[in-house]
This record gives sequence, structure tokens and C-alpha cells, in this order.
Amino acid sequence: MKRITLLIMTTLMGLSVHAWGQTAEQMILLQKNPGLAETITSQINNQKKPGASSGGVPTSKEAKELNANDTVTNPSLVTQSIAPAASTGSVIQRYYRVLSEQSLPIYGASEFSQRQDQSLLFFNTMGKNYRLAAGDVVRVTIRGRTMGDASYKIARDGNLILPSLAPVPVSGSTIAEAEERLLDILQLDDASAAVFISLETARLITVQVSGAVASPRTIAVPAYTPLSRVLAYAGGIKPTGSLRNIVLRDRDGNTQSIDFYNFLQSPTGSNDPLVTDSSRIFVGNQGKTIGAVGFVARPGIYELQVGSESISVAQLLKLTGTSVIPPGAEFEALFFDDNGITSKRKIDRSGFLNAGEVLDLRFVETKLQDSIEVIGAVLNEYKMASAKPVSLQNLLKDGAVLRTDAVFDFAIMISNSGEAQTLSLRDKLLDPSFFVPLNTKLVVFSTAQYRNLLNANPNQSDDPIVSAIDQSDRVELFLNGKKIAFIPPTEGKLFADVLKYHYRLTPETSLDLAIIEGPTGQARSVDLQSLLELNKQFTLSAGQKFYLFETKFLEVNSQNIDPTKAPQATTSLYWKTLKRLFSRANVIQVKLDDQTRGFLPENTRLGPVKALKMLGFDDFGDLSDLVL
Repeated sequence: MKRITLLIMTTLMGLSVHAWGQTAEQMILLQKNPGLAETITSQINNQKKPGASSGGVPTSKEAKELNANDTVTNPSLVTQSIAPAASTGSVIQRYYRVLSEQSLPIYGASEFSQRQDQSLLFFNTMGKNYRLAAGDVVRVTIRGRTMGDASYKIARDGNLILPSLAPVPVSGSTIAEAEERLLDILQLDDASAAVFISLETARLITVQVSGAVASPRTIAVPAYTPLSRVLAYAGGIKPTGSLRNIVLRDRDGNTQSIDFYNFLQSPTGSNDPLVTDSSRIFVGNQGKTIGAVGFVARPGIYELQVGSESISVAQLLKLTGTSVIPPGAEFEALFFDDNGITSKRKIDRSGFLNAGEVLDLRFVETKLQDSIEVIGAVLNEYKMASAKPVSLQNLLKDGAVLRTDAVFDFAIMISNSGEAQTLSLRDKLLDPSFFVPLNTKLVVFSTAQYRNLLNANPNQSDDPIVSAIDQSDRVELFLNGKKIAFIPPTEGKLFADVLKYHYRLTPETSLDLAIIEGPTGQARSVDLQSLLELNKQFTLSAGQKFYLFETKFLEVNSQNIDPTKAPQATTSLYWKTLKRLFSRANVIQVKLDDQTRGFLPENTRLGPVKALKMLGFDDFGDLSDLVL
């Protein structure tokens, strides 16, 4: 009994011994106990699986070196950050907003806050000096007696493993050095052998980003990614961060200071170094700054070079990309005096500005020249200086300065004294004899602004444009009692030609009735169809109001606008106004069985029967109940 127990223990202790290492007694025991052999084989196989435990001790899974291809299948490997939108801006931006009365961006900051496209895995072409490491995938092409062309991933131990060859250590070697090492091995058996190695996929490397960035952290990026793109992965540079004082430190302790203004200003995009594994990027705090506003190509806040306290006007203009100075422009420096009061001083192109000041490049406005200002729906609002009135054609460059959403049929001119005059750009742009007076502001409306003005209440609005229109010489057009258009006073045109630009007739439009109200409140009802067919010039005078109606509106709301019925206490001001308008205009009501069947103008020449037929009543029976 003791011998058998000892034999079994010996067998279990030799589980990992190959068959040719077992004793004769062990072989006999396994042959007599096939179930025991199967159990032992199963335990051996389970111990060989990754992650299996042996005797309660877990083993790790096979290590995997990640490269740029892994970011395609798993984009979360390179987690990006986006700089939060600052509602109030940084302290320096608030400072310049107070000084210049304008909100200015930090020059260059937006370049490094763009979200990166995950499909853009490479930013540079790798040369033969690229140093290989675990995780890189290389393309190896072999020519000679042995032919081969395939891709291989450098193993975790840094070896390049090719079929029929011993592992070749390549970690830390350049591509050129790896080619030479592999060629030496192949030429031992084949003097004609040739080897070509190219990088197919770069490994991921870790980079620490700290300092004045939106999201300081350690990130993984494809090897040899440019510094500018790594900053973008960290959410970009803060408004208080420096673009001129960025430090890049590699794993060996070598450091270099980067001034990204060289990168932003250079047409070749120079001075954007590539990062290497275990690099550290530190973004310093923003240094001394200066501002630029007015007629410069890029208004903004600019950082001075490290250690600088001032900059020449010529250098600042170059930074802003301003190459053309408008004739008559002048340079001013805005600054705070010792009492904190905004002040200005004149300088010239050869002058200097100190840190904290703002260059204001603006046109000179003198009392010797009058001007005309154009605002609203134009490409850029502007002033035109002149010694005499300017034709509207020249002022608007034949319409070339107008935006696509500009309203052509109604505009307004406001003089310095506040007098307002309306006009149609459509008509006046075709009239070379129409001139805009000096010291006038021409307001061109966009479609959205025009609609808002139609609904504005002059008694409740502080908008000076609303007040100017209320005091102008405009004509107002209403549909069903709602204002739908402003019309400039017109004469020498057919009524139909005037109306078509402000209202398009539909099958619902009532051609039997329209109301014209005068400036003093007098009103008269007219036949709209006759007015449209009138073949003579029609005059629209300032202060007039034209009321059009739709047939369905009159049918449905006949009780609300019946002037013979007193309004209820709950009747809205809208219906009270229409009721009074119908009464003042002497609109004729056509009633049958005490029901309003239609409305006709006061001077209609139709008899009762024809009136009913015109309103669509062919079978009206006894006319004793007909009331006109």
C-alpha cells in the first residue's frame, strides 16, 4: 500500500515531464488508468493557456504593443480634449476689450484647439533615420535567391522575426541600420541578396503635456507626431498660455524652446518639431502682449517676443498681415494713463508701441470733408467721403456691395438732423440722376430685419431705426388688417406695377374690395380689380395705408367686422380697429336672411341681382329679405 501511494505522488510531481522522461512504473500505471492520463493531460493544457492559474497563482495575458493601426479599431486610445468656450474671455482679453472697446481674439490660439481627425494617423513622411521600436510595423522586401515581400510587427523584445531566420534585434536602430544588419545576415549565404525596409505603421508613444493647456495630461500619439498636433490633442493652449515659450524635453533630457509665431508666420510651416517617446511638453504663461484694431488684416492680441517690452508699428503690421495702408489713414496708440483713464497718442509707421497698448489704424475724419454712411445688409459697412452728393449707383457700386439677403424694394435715408426719407433701391439703382445727399446715413435692410420692423411698435421700441421709419414718408400695406410691407411714395407708375413687388395676388385675394386710408384718417373703399386694371399712372402719397383682404377671411370674420353691430367688451383692439375702418370707408354689406354674404366698395354700380350673382348666389329666391 505504501508503495502504490508513493508511485502516484511521483507521477503527479512529474506532470510536466515528457513521455520519454517517465519511468517504466509510471508508464504502466498510466496504461492501467486511462482516466488518470486524461485528467493529467487536461491539467497540463489548461496551465499553458494565457491567464490560467497554477496552484492559485494567476498568470498575465500575452503583452501587446500598440501602434497607430489600433487607434482605427479603438479610437478611445487617443482621447482628445476640446478647450471649453470661455464666455467672458481671459483677464488679458477683458483688459483689451475695455481699452479698445472691441472683443479681440488671441492670435494663433485657434490653430491648436481644432479637434483631430482620427483617420489622420501620420503627419510626416518617415525617412531612413526613423528609429524603430516595439509596436512598429515595417515592410520588408528581400531580393536575391530568397524572395520576400511582407509586413512584420516588431516584437515586444525589440526583435524583427522573419521566416527561416533567427530573430534580428532592431529596437533603437534606424531603418537604415536595420536594413544593413539584415543584409549582413542574408549575404552570408547569398552574395546577391538585397534588402529594403520601410515603415508601414508607427507605434504609439506616450507624451506628457503640462502647463497652460486646456487639458494637461499624458497622452498616446503615433510616433513622431508634430508638436502642434499634440497640443491639439490636449485641447489647445489656454488664452493665458504662451505661443512663444513652449519647452519640448526628450527622454534624454535634451530641451528646446519653441516660438510658434515662426510656425504661424512661415509659409512653409517651419519650426514644428516632432515628438519622441517619453517627451514632455510644457506651455509657459503668456508674456507681454499688444493689441491691433481698425483697418488691419487680423485684429487681435499679439504676444511680444520673450524679454521684449515694445514693438515697432512696422513689425506689428507684419504680424497682422497688413500690407496695404489705406490713403488718409492715421496711426494711434491707445493706452491707460497713470489714473487709469483711456488715452491716445498719434504715432507713425516708424514709431513704437509699448506692452499693453493697442494700435488703432483708422481713416482720418476731417471737417473739410463730408461723408455718406452705408450700414445694414452690405458686405461691409462703410463711409464715403465726398465734397458733393453721390449717385446711388456709385455709392452702392451698382449693387455689388449688397448682401444676398438685402431688401431691394425698401430702404431709408436718415440725415444728421433726423429727417428720414424712404426709397426703392430697385428703382433708384436704375436712375443715374438720383443722388444721396451728404451727411446722410443710408440704411439697407436684410429680410429678417425688415420683417422685425413690420411688427415693431414705435411706442414701445428704443431702436432709432424704428423711430426713423415711424417719422418717414412711407406708405403701409396691410393684408387682413396685418401690416405686410412698407412702400416708398410713388408716382408715374401703374398701381399693379407697384403692388407686385410687395404683394403677390393669389386665388384667395378678394378682388372686390380694398380700402385706402389717408394720412388724416379718412378712408374710402374701392374695387381692387378696377384698380389693378387701371391703365393710367397712380400716385401713392406719404402716410397712406392700403388694406387688402382675402375672401375666406371676410367670410369667416364677417360678424367681427360688421360695423352695424356694437363691439363686445371682450372684443380685441384688432377687431375694433377693423370695424371702425369698414365704417369710415362706407363699405357696403350684402346681407341675406340677416346673414352677411359679402362686402362691396361704396361706389359700386351693381344692382342687387348683379351684386348677388357676383358674390356667387345664383338661386336667391324671394328678394324681399335682401338688404344692401
